[in-house]
Amino acid sequence: PTLRMAGASSYLTDNGNHILDLATGAIEDPHALAERLDATVGVVEHGLFLDMTDLCLVADQEGVRERDA
Repeated sequence: PTLRMAGASSYLTDNGNHILDLATGAIEDPHALAERLDATVGVVEHGLFLDMTDLCLVADQEGVRERDA
């Protein structure tokens, strides 16, 4: 994990929380990971936004792609 920075100091959310960024690669069971993170003391939220949408737009240098659930 890498502490998200804002210049020379750590970035704080509106509620005064720190953010840790973590590159995981492919997540085989995102729901299990979300449950484990939710049960971890000190973790306020995570960025696994599961079951919230049916369509995702992904943009990169080659254009925009649609990914559906």
